[in-house]
Amino acid sequence: MRVCTFYGFKGGTGRTHALVNVAAQLADKGLNVLVVDFDLEAPGLDSFEFLNSGLNLPGIVDYVQHFLNFDSAPQVGDYIAPTKLNSNIFVMFSGERNPNYAAKMARINWFELYEKRDGFSLFEDMKAQWAIEFEPDYVLIDCSSGYASTVGICTRQLPDTVLAFFSPNAQNLFGLNQIVNHIRSESPTKRRKHIELDFVMTEVPSLYDEEGILEEFRQRFEVQLGIKGLLTIHHYESFQLMRQSVFAVERPNSRLALEYQKLTDLILDDSSRVAKERE
Repeated sequence: MRVCTFYGFKGGTGRTHALVNVAAQLADKGLNVLVVDFDLEAPGLDSFEFLNSGLNLPGIVDYVQHFLNFDSAPQVGDYIAPTKLNSNIFVMFSGERNPNYAAKMARINWFELYEKRDGFSLFEDMKAQWAIEFEPDYVLIDCSSGYASTVGICTRQLPDTVLAFFSPNAQNLFGLNQIVNHIRSESPTKRRKHIELDFVMTEVPSLYDEEGILEEFRQRFEVQLGIKGLLTIHHYESFQLMRQSVFAVERPNSRLALEYQKLTDLILDDSSRVAKERE
């Protein structure tokens, strides 16, 4: 099981749409995939028709609340549903969607959870249950943007790989630089956890860069973030995006689907390389 977190410092990078399409492409290869909505402040996976099974199941927020109320980790199988997108794809939503969701989420004190209630072990147990109960080849986590309280869980504790999405501008560079430094700081700790980092520049205009502005930003990101290479996903004009169409399924020969395929291939290549290094 390989856990990959999709993270963007700013919203509007197409992170969630990319995650859903990558899940579809992995599943199409016969791989088992679990997608997890850890964007608790602005959840979105349940808005994709193909992912929504019609079951209003509890999710991450309810999972944590159960632990806080009963001081024991619940059975993760009660929080995961099959999807209509592909029989190989399962989903764990952010939480049961009802008028109490926001209040329930706000009651979670994440600092206290980790400092006094051993939240670290709670999520290590959840991760272990994912592996045992569902045997996924990949877990794809949709992470909150910015410096949300749960970003550290999604970018440092749980993942083997973090896919950092960004639009080429100064705001993304400043914010992402701090997050990337935190991720890389995991290697020297006593856990000795090395997290793969891949970078995806998104919403890139399909225009001739006559003044070299895009190339200038690309170089700035590469130098300041220590990037050796990055993928590019171009801005794609289509009203189908308003319907949250899964292009990998509905329009597999579109430019957007083909660019998502490169992202999927990158994830697969990372897995193969790490596996060989461990042999």
